[in-house]
Amino acid sequence: MSQTWSAIKGYVMGALAFIACPCHLPISLPLLVAVTAGTAFSAWLQNNFLIIGGAATVIFVGALMLALKWSGRPARVPARGGSAPAEVILVVSSTCTSCKEADELWSGLRGRNGFRYRKVDINSGKGRSLAAKHNIFSTPTTLIDGDVAFRGVPNRRRAAIIVRR
Repeated sequence: MSQTWSAIKGYVMGALAFIACPCHLPISLPLLVAVTAGTAFSAWLQNNFLIIGGAATVIFVGALMLALKWSGRPARVPARGGSAPAEVILVVSSTCTSCKEADELWSGLRGRNGFRYRKVDINSGKGRSLAAKHNIFSTPTTLIDGDVAFRGVPNRRRAAIIVRR
């Protein structure tokens, strides 16, 4: 559900970025002035183009960044080759509220699939090294065979498929 919610937020931010895009102001601003004609707001809009343009730019950039973050494609799924069991590393933090859920997911899958599994605290030396090497800025993050496979709590079905390969 977390990935679905992120996708919805991403699409909403994408729509907001499209609406607030400064290149659309020559069309959207006169329409807004016409819709609000005769009000104090309409008069304010007509007298403050520079402020509106600046605000639209800030809103556009912020919404676009959030849209890219939230609706981006899921992390690349590493290709599993060979017969050796997968190595799953879960990067966690003591302040992370989702890390326990991710740990329970991987612990449960480990019992059924027999892969190697360990947790690494991001604040430890090993955790800082992994964070620097793999550009990890949030927890939980799952590495499978040395590649980032999931950021956040993984989808159980997708995680099971990957470790079975």
